[in-house]
Amino acid sequence: MTKPNANKELKLSNNLGIDIDKRKLDYSFGQGLHHGSEPNDAEGHARLIALCRLRPGVRVICEATGGYEKKLVKALRKEGIEVHVVMPLKVKYLAIAAGQMSKTDPIDAGKLALYGEKIELKKHRVASEHDEKLRELVECRKHLVERRVQLAGKRENAGERMLQLLDAEQAEIERLEQQIEKETEECIAANAESREKVERMIQVKGVGRKVAAGVLAYMPELGMISDKTASALAGLAPYADQSGLVEKPRHVRGGRRELRQVLFPAAMVAMRCNPILKTFNQRLKDKGKPGKVRVTAVMRKLICLLNRLCAEVIKGQTKGMRKSANPPRRANPAQ
Repeated sequence: MTKPNANKELKLSNNLGIDIDKRKLDYSFGQGLHHGSEPNDAEGHARLIALCRLRPGVRVICEATGGYEKKLVKALRKEGIEVHVVMPLKVKYLAIAAGQMSKTDPIDAGKLALYGEKIELKKHRVASEHDEKLRELVECRKHLVERRVQLAGKRENAGERMLQLLDAEQAEIERLEQQIEKETEECIAANAESREKVERMIQVKGVGRKVAAGVLAYMPELGMISDKTASALAGLAPYADQSGLVEKPRHVRGGRRELRQVLFPAAMVAMRCNPILKTFNQRLKDKGKPGKVRVTAVMRKLICLLNRLCAEVIKGQTKGMRKSANPPRRANPAQ
């Protein structure tokens, strides 16, 4: 632990920027304000929580760092502290606009605090324990599938002893895959909302239970957002590129890559088997659109359709809760 500004007066703001590293956490309330460093472990998290309690209403801004932020974010949210995980690219562009060209970990923490001060941050839905468990199971299955494909590629030039090893590993992967699929089904069945969403999604031709589970794992807010937001989060929204008399083709960018990987095979099947999406694909083909553009458009249509179906599930549950909260009055037999 480093002593933050020991000889200076402790000054705090409402925005605490935290630059996250594998081993340490650099934090800052802004340039010229209180800053310091803590280890990225349970003790460091506890000290940061104590620091946040010195300033009621403080909010923490950190970057997505490939998973190193997960434990800290979970610990902070457990204590009721507002946390925002933001895109590193947005923070970088804001810092350049503000003239901050230097880059160190403490400076980066100050940039995050500046981002929280200048940009209006919206509160998003926090993933529940069920959401986290389902995502972990889906990622486990994804890892096993990737490993199975790798083993299949090694068989072609493998010797006799290597083939025996590959066969044993293949059998173990298949066993684990069946176990993970069973646990995934149990996880979905244990949550009424997830169960109803999956049952609703698999009614769409081209969407199976594995695809539905993957979509739900990588976009748990499905049904609570608009179609435009859903397509943008999935990285399937086309963005305009126009200046003066020049209007270039629109392109998709950003979004959740894992979700697109789940939607891609479903879209390929839907283009052939789903009557509505098949007609939509043919219409684009007649206009001369290339295959990649057509698949992207079908994926966007698919995620918007699934979003509407999940919205119907949530709406139905809300109505059911209102009815149970306000039961109909019984007639008075004396009247």
